[in-house]
Formats: sequence, C-alpha cells, structure tokens
Amino acid sequence: QKLTSGNFSVESFKPSGDGRHILLHRAPTTLADDDVKSEIWIVDADGGNPRAITSNAVEELEGEISPDNSRVLFIAEASERFEPYYPSTLFTVPFSGGVPDRVLRDFPYAIEHAAWTPDGAILAVVNMGVHSEIFRIDIGTRRARALTDGDHSVQFWSLAGAPGRSVFQLDEASRLGDVWTQPLDGGAPTRV
Repeated sequence: QKLTSGNFSVESFKPSGDGRHILLHRAPTTLADDDVKSEIWIVDADGGNPRAITSNAVEELEGEISPDNSRVLFIAEASERFEPYYPSTLFTVPFSGGVPDRVLRDFPYAIEHAAWTPDGAILAVVNMGVHSEIFRIDIGTRRARALTDGDHSVQFWSLAGAPGRSVFQLDEASRLGDVWTQPLDGGAPTRV
C-alpha cells in the first residue's frame, strides 16, 4: 500500500516506537540535487495527516521520534541559528513542530549518530578527532557522559531497546571490525 505521494522524494523514514507515526526525511522535489534540502515530516501510520516538523536551509539526518512521542531528534551540520558548515550537532524539536533546540550547547565534538533510549535519554556516536566514542546524553540536564573510552572507531552502531543494549563494531589498530555490545546505561562493553 502506497503511503505517500507528491512531487517530492522520501530520502529515509523511521516509524515511531508505538507504530502510530512515521518520520520522513522528505526532499522538496524529485531532483537529486535537492536531497540536501530535505526537511523532517511526520505522517500517521496510514500516510495521512502529513505535517512539516522542520523548515530550514540545512540537511537534517538521523531523525527519530522520542519514545513518548513528544520530541524529535535529528543531526545537522549547523549552528544554533542553522547557519551551514558547522560540525554535526544534535537538535531536538517538539513533535508538533517549532523551533529546534541544540541539545549540547558547548559540546566541542561532532555527533555522528544518535538515537533515543527507551527511558528518554539519547545515545550518540561522537567523533572526537582521532577516535570516536559512545555517549549517553541526558536531555533534562543537557549533560553528556562517555560510555566507551579507547583508541578505536565506533562503526555500524544501533540500539536494541527491548534487551537494553547497543551493538556496534569497534575498529582498532590491533583488531579490525569486532562486534561488541553494551548496556544502554553504560558498563563494560562485551566483545561478541
């Protein structure tokens, strides 16, 4: 069953945790050059009630609806005023739309990937220059805490909410590409 139609392109999508909504990264036309002009839209699970959540001049990535359907997170290479050409930054916006809010105001590193945890925190893969780490971000306090620490690069990362773990690949100088898991609230990673 076709859920969307129009003179636009759906670049990516992600259902809400309860299955009632679908978040779309929607480019304004079908032209390939307009991919970077995509905005976040939300539709009901049947494709009805489409509504724009963001409207700015920068590309947004990794959009995801919070577990309680109150907020949407996304990553953009932009400043707080949505000026382009800044390091990848984490934003949230109300589920109904509005002004996006930069989550970590003075965070010096680039956010590569982000996702909600079942308890409403955010886990993110953070590029720290010559290595990357997994961070847990508390939305209420706007604090980030590293869950991993090492001379490695975090690759192919995802969350498994029900078992309460993240799964990822660590690329290290001595071991390339081993799979690891870790509890969502931290603790020692386990090599699979």
